[in-house]
Amino acid sequence: GGFAVLMEMGYLDEVHFPAAYQPVDKLNDLARAIFEKIHLEPWTTTDLRHEVMEETGCTKSQFDTALKNLQISLNVVRDAEAEQDTWLAFREVYAEIWSRHVPGG
Repeated sequence: GGFAVLMEMGYLDEVHFPAAYQPVDKLNDLARAIFEKIHLEPWTTTDLRHEVMEETGCTKSQFDTALKNLQISLNVVRDAEAEQDTWLAFREVYAEIWSRHVPGG
C-alpha cells in the first residue's frame, strides 16, 4: 500500500504540486483509461476496479498500480467527504492550484 500525506495547502501549491505533477498523457494506457472515467464522474474504488478490470482485462495489481500513479502524479484525489473511498479529478477539487500551474488548465 501507499502512504497518505497531510500537508498545508500553501506547501501543496508552492512546492509539492510543481514538483510532483505529471500530465495524465505521460502515464500508461491503463492509468489514462482510469482517469477518463474519474474525469467524467466520481467513482468508488470498488466500482471503478470492477468496471476497468472487465473492460481492459487488467489484473487487480495492475489496476491498483495505475490508480496509485494517478494519485502520485496529482491527477486524482480521494473525496474527503464521501463515506466510501471515492475518486475525483484533482483539477475539480483544487481548481485554483491547478489553474496556477497547468498551462491551459
